[in-house]
Amino acid sequence: MALASAVSTLVRWCTENDIWIDPRLEIRSNEENCIAVYAKDKHIPAHTCLVLIHRDSVISVRSCSLSKEIEPVLSGPPALLSLTLALYVEILNGETSRWFGYIQSLPRKPIPIALFWAQDFLNVNHTNDGKKGLQWLEDTEIGRRLTSDSSVKLEDIDGYFNTVAEPLLLRYFNNRTYVPATTISLEGFYHAYSLVSSRAFLVDGYHGLSMVPIADSFNHSHDNHVHLETEFDVCSQCGSLHECPHDAYEVINQSMLYAGKIDPTQSNALVDYDSYYEMVSNAEIMPGEEVFNTYGEGLSNAQLLARYGFTLDVNDNDHIYWDLSEVLMFCTDRSGALYPNLSQMEAHWMAVVHSVGNENSLFCLDSDGKVSHQLWALLALPLCLRGDRGSVEEQIGPATAELRVLLEYQLALEGVNVENIEQLPKNSEMDVILAVARSIVSLCSARKSQLEKKLLLGSGDLNEVLDVSTLLLCKFFTHAMCLSKEYADKHATDERSANIRDRRIIHPG
Repeated sequence: MALASAVSTLVRWCTENDIWIDPRLEIRSNEENCIAVYAKDKHIPAHTCLVLIHRDSVISVRSCSLSKEIEPVLSGPPALLSLTLALYVEILNGETSRWFGYIQSLPRKPIPIALFWAQDFLNVNHTNDGKKGLQWLEDTEIGRRLTSDSSVKLEDIDGYFNTVAEPLLLRYFNNRTYVPATTISLEGFYHAYSLVSSRAFLVDGYHGLSMVPIADSFNHSHDNHVHLETEFDVCSQCGSLHECPHDAYEVINQSMLYAGKIDPTQSNALVDYDSYYEMVSNAEIMPGEEVFNTYGEGLSNAQLLARYGFTLDVNDNDHIYWDLSEVLMFCTDRSGALYPNLSQMEAHWMAVVHSVGNENSLFCLDSDGKVSHQLWALLALPLCLRGDRGSVEEQIGPATAELRVLLEYQLALEGVNVENIEQLPKNSEMDVILAVARSIVSLCSARKSQLEKKLLLGSGDLNEVLDVSTLLLCKFFTHAMCLSKEYADKHATDERSANIRDRRIIHPG
């Protein structure tokens, strides 16, 4: 009943604040007792404008009660912290905030994003589950994302609250005739940050990162029905899409089509769409169906858990990444005298990258166990170099040529049916393919061992607990294991090759 009342208040607030919702949509609770958007009893075709959100209705650093005190930042970690302060002051304003009807519909408790797992306010059962969970995340893609240079750390939030947010808020409310709705606290600031992290949109060049009413009521799915459309290139000083006094040339008067409440369903309505953000359907919506937005088409479970506090049961965007130093160290360890130091190996790789004109270095395996081109090339590189060729400059030409030959053989191998694989010539290229496959298996095994050491669990327990395996084998390795018995017997004395033939391919749960 409380959620139904919150939804009713939200819808009424939207009407009062120039937000139009298509009457074929219904905002109500879902099975998890959270706000969601559903189609009513009518089919909705694709390419339909379903929600119009006036640009003045969003909460941003530009529009909040502290707009004159907070430095606008367009994106990145500083933008997250600034918007957190903008939202938090409106939460503290309570019913006096002009966004109260929207804010009262937001979750009352912090969103359990991974950053806060070890905090007491999420530890309602007085257990160490959160801290144990963070230990599980170490050396995983989620853990790496939480500790990357581009991520907001807990100490960043604490420092911003202590040095910027709290002094501003105390000064702001000292000049008001009313007290804040709740006590100013770090825990309250955490709550606001979790809402910003999980719900904010980057809307345009004026408001920047913003809380967008109704747009954040649509839950996430990669198979989404709607998306948010905005005009990003607006005046950074006043938000105008048209010519304005801040332009460097003479202003041309622009007549606004409509300045009052809107209803696009009325045939005689003239709507100034430039003043609104639009939720538009990109797929047809069936009657009674929940309507989903997407928070990003390429988001992995690591990204979803780190920022939004949830994961999908199946996510084709999941990858396992290695950085350049990890792979280079691995290559150096395995190549012995050929690469006496890491810098020499890195010099070879950077020379290859420069020679082919591709600096996009993503060393990863995807959820199907397919290896990225960059990882394949980096692992194959040591096998294409010769120690007697002199300097990097002298070696890189022949090595690149050998890589291209190897790539052609790799592509031919992937295009051959298992039944016809014996038709391929058994040559040195096949030996290199198997060596690259062994390297990938070893990389995955090393990552898996790191996790097992952290958790002090056996591999079976690890898979049962996390329902995921880090041992992903590349697609071409499947073909490599299907070599003829004659070729396999020829290499039976090679212990590493025998291990590869016996290894089980494990895919994520």
